[in-house]
This record gives sequence, C-alpha cells and structure tokens, in this order.
Amino acid sequence: MTTTSKKCIEKCNNLLQGELSAVETYQQALEKFGSEPQAQTLREILRDHQDSASILTQNIIKMGGVCQNSRRYSEVVWRKCGR
Repeated sequence: MTTTSKKCIEKCNNLLQGELSAVETYQQALEKFGSEPQAQTLREILRDHQDSASILTQNIIKMGGVCQNSRRYSEVVWRKCGR
C-alpha cells in the first residue's frame, strides 16, 4: 500500500468518525423530538449522514483499509434498524 493510499484511508476514517457522531446526534434528537412536525427533516438529515458513513466505509475497504470505527458503525446501524 502506498503512502498516498494510507493517507487517504486515514482521512476517510477521520471523516467517518465525524459522520458517525452526526448519526448518533440526530438519532438522539429524534428520540427527543420524534413526534414534532420537524422530525421529518431530522430523519432526512440522519439518512444523509448514514449514507455518507456507508460510502466512506465502502471506499476505505476498496482502498484496502480497515474502518477504525467499524464496531461503532455497526452499533449505529443496528440501532437504526431497531435490532
């Protein structure tokens, strides 16, 4: 693996951490405000962050890297699915 690939994987992992934090934050907001009229907007933003986390994860794997937050990502996804 090249130095450039390693740096790219590291940057993607940093971005992934931010996306996972956002997912958790929006999930908490929905737990509190889920019945409010604005909840649909929160759900849409949550989905955007989940999609971004998924794309980053796929890119990290394609580059031959390992997601540093793979356990945390799984926990966030399972909570979203209600499992």
